[in-house]
Amino acid sequence: ANEARHQQEMKASEDRYQQEMKEIRADMKTNEARHQQEMKASEDRQQQEMREFREEMKAGEARQQQEMREFREEMKAGEARQQQEMKEFREEMKEIRAELAEIKANNRVMNEKLDRLTEAAMVVR
Repeated sequence: ANEARHQQEMKASEDRYQQEMKEIRADMKTNEARHQQEMKASEDRQQQEMREFREEMKAGEARQQQEMREFREEMKAGEARQQQEMKEFREEMKEIRAELAEIKANNRVMNEKLDRLTEAAMVVR
C-alpha cells in the first residue's frame, strides 16, 4: 500500500513537473514572439525615421540649390545694373568733357576779344 501510494505521489509529482515545463515552454514561446514583434516594430520605426531623414535631407538640398540659383540671379542682376550705371556714368562724363571743351573754347574767344579791346583802348589813349 505504501509502495502504491509512493508510486502515485511520484506519478503526480512527475505530472506536475511536466505541466510546469509545458507552461514554461509556452511562456518562453510567448515571450520570444513578443520580443520578435518588438524587434520588428523597432526596425520598422528605424527604417521610417531613416526615410524621413533622407526626405528632409533631399528637401534641404533642394532648398539650398534653389537659394543658390536665386542668389546667382540676384548677383547677375546686380552686375547688370552696375554695368548699366557705369555706362551711364561714362556717358555723363563724356558730356561733361564736351561741355568743358566748349566752355574752354568760349573762354579763348572771350579772352581774344578782351585782348583786342584792351589793345584798342590803349591805342585810343
